[in-house]
Amino acid sequence: MKYSPANNHQFVVISGDFPKSGIALPLGNRRVRASALRALSLYKGKDFWSRAKIRLLEIFNFSFIWRMLFRKKFVMSPDSEWGNIFSFLERELSTFNLQLSTLAFSIYVGSGKYNLPLFDAKSGKALGHAKAYFPESAEYGENEIRILKELEQTKIPDFLFPEVLSEGYARKFFVAVLSPLPEETKRARAIGEKHLEFLRRLSETTGKRAKFEDSDFYREFEKEMEFLKSAPSEESGLMERVWNESLERLKGKEFLFSLTKREFPFFEMFKSNVNGQTSNVVIDWEHARYGWPPLFDVFNLCMSEGRFKRGEYAQIYEKNIKDIFFGKNKKTGRALKKMLAYWKIPDEDTYWFFRLYLLDQLSIHLRAGHGPSAARVIAFLEKVG
Repeated sequence: MKYSPANNHQFVVISGDFPKSGIALPLGNRRVRASALRALSLYKGKDFWSRAKIRLLEIFNFSFIWRMLFRKKFVMSPDSEWGNIFSFLERELSTFNLQLSTLAFSIYVGSGKYNLPLFDAKSGKALGHAKAYFPESAEYGENEIRILKELEQTKIPDFLFPEVLSEGYARKFFVAVLSPLPEETKRARAIGEKHLEFLRRLSETTGKRAKFEDSDFYREFEKEMEFLKSAPSEESGLMERVWNESLERLKGKEFLFSLTKREFPFFEMFKSNVNGQTSNVVIDWEHARYGWPPLFDVFNLCMSEGRFKRGEYAQIYEKNIKDIFFGKNKKTGRALKKMLAYWKIPDEDTYWFFRLYLLDQLSIHLRAGHGPSAARVIAFLEKVG
């Protein structure tokens, strides 16, 4: 297919109930489709079968095959919300990329935002990764931009972070444009020593020790509790009891508090080759907070290694928690033990921090409107809280 700007306004929907959920890829030309698939494998190829399906699309990278395979398509109208985002991105990218012919992008419908891998519409070159936040989620985008700009000034050897290329509003959407991942990049497939090294270095660089009740975390989490206690009355009492019991056990003790992602699954780290040197890129900082317990990132990292995948949603969650933190999962057990020793956190305090981690996860899910995810946390707390 020859290059034509109109092609970049055409998309095939490859999964989900788009635009409510799912993924749409640009038809574009062959180079654009190949770049879109490489990005899809990096960002969404979290398991063997996902990567295998993407590989098949790479083999059959022909416009007519895509049109036959994916019956659901749409064309981006200039006066639609997509047209507004497209115009904003093309204008912003042209300011620092004079070789840009015109723009193409994929669309991944995320939680409170659209993720948009960006490509040059003629060469297929990766130009960046944009996030277009819905109005109710704009604060998360603004928070990520603020954190990434501060991390630019925080040098952590062997670790890199996306660079902020641009930010602004396209009508009702807050749009952040981040640098692309380096070409020679691979996603982490499981928890590794590099994840733990990163958490050690991040806490060293941004952390300070304080008594629990004197910490920024304590003051900030009291505000989170006000939000959680606004939940339905039969659940707000449980939230308050978990907080008060944990506070009673932890107050008077000194702990390290630092910049914490709060959500750190293993697949948010990528191994990249930059100018002949190996580095690790850590993405997704929208939930990050300063002065938070770094142990929360270890809990979340371990949870991302959950062995149980099938079954009822809340039951799988409970089975994985019991397996990872209260069972004989040697891998996650070793990771947790290493970090507890490094941060000098006694074993008996770990349980109380874990309860607070669950409250923090509940807050994240409720604010994002993730009803099922919030319900599974509440169900677990009702059993053990």
